[in-house]
Amino acid sequence: KHSVALLLIDIDNFKYLNDALGHKVGDSIILSVSKRLQHACGSTVTLARVGGDEFACLLTHEDSGLSADEVAMSCLQSAREPIHIDGKHHQLSLSIGISLFPQDAASAEEMMRHSDTAMYRAKATGKDKFSFFSKDLKLAMRKRVETEIKLRTALDNNSLTVFFQPKYDLNLNKVVGAESLVRLIDEDGNITPPDEFIPLSEETGLIHRLGKQVLVKSCEFIAKCVEANEPFKIAVNVSAQQIANPYFAKEVEEVIVSTGIDPGLIELEVTESALMADFDQTRNVLLALSSLGLSLALDDFGTGYSSLSYLRQFPLNVLKIDRSFIKDMDTEPQALDIVTAIVRLGSCLNMVLVAEGLETELQFHSLRQLGCEYGQGYYMCKPVSEDEFTERFLNQAPIMT
Repeated sequence: KHSVALLLIDIDNFKYLNDALGHKVGDSIILSVSKRLQHACGSTVTLARVGGDEFACLLTHEDSGLSADEVAMSCLQSAREPIHIDGKHHQLSLSIGISLFPQDAASAEEMMRHSDTAMYRAKATGKDKFSFFSKDLKLAMRKRVETEIKLRTALDNNSLTVFFQPKYDLNLNKVVGAESLVRLIDEDGNITPPDEFIPLSEETGLIHRLGKQVLVKSCEFIAKCVEANEPFKIAVNVSAQQIANPYFAKEVEEVIVSTGIDPGLIELEVTESALMADFDQTRNVLLALSSLGLSLALDDFGTGYSSLSYLRQFPLNVLKIDRSFIKDMDTEPQALDIVTAIVRLGSCLNMVLVAEGLETELQFHSLRQLGCEYGQGYYMCKPVSEDEFTERFLNQAPIMT
């Protein structure tokens, strides 16, 4: 019943080194790190290699002269010196998670699990550091597990909810389409924010199932609108992982065919970061998508890599002006100048312009005067359920002056 500390130590980015340089160099790196950790931890503590590039250091009450954070810091420093192999220097770093008994764990298994969670927190916050398992981390871990269960259940039951944020023609003062936005709502009506379950879906690989379910529901909604004589164009967000899938265009085609819609009524939104992974692969996928007859929008333009070469080399039809510029255009001349430049750029390239995040009447009229054709935002309408959208905007009359 004495205190025990467990340090789980992981070599950052080791897999990439091992794959790029070969297993022989990888083994040499493991050996060098092992020797450095032995020296950093000292001879009185228990040090073990517990996985390919993972080590565990166990501190007991008998090592009372050593604190967990001191040992962790010593380990981090030991790895920062370049490792010399075959005349080449390799710069490494470690991420360390620490669990304490009996403070946060009641068993060896729980200590391993908690130190692993803390280690991934260290990686997520920049690497080359250590992190203690904490009550907040425990709550976050529990919430993550609960969210993943909710997400998997929703996917299995085809019960993801899609809301629609109306897209307005700023000159005609009426809704001409919408952006579909996925929501995770459980049986009790509790809503999990997208910024919690979307990153989780990407980490777990569920983003492909999620993306397809949203696309299907969006296409089915388009079919309903066409049946009501309102052929609204619906924009659907696409993740970088979906774009990286070489069969993605085929999957989209199958959804279009199965729902029987005009592909011209679908718009896929991609972010600048989604275009960065593999230029040739991305271009091929986008060309295949474009050949289906749908349109492609560059989302959040101006906030990512902002390479103008994308606008030339990818088959993009729509440019979405990020809300961060729209938000400040009333008060900051520079933000207004940027919006003006983007509108002119899009116009010169014959691209459709859509402004996101309109919140004031001044923004609405300023964008219309600048020549931006379309906009969406809380000033006009927040995202609404399918039923509310249908009730409000099918067979509509002009709704703004």
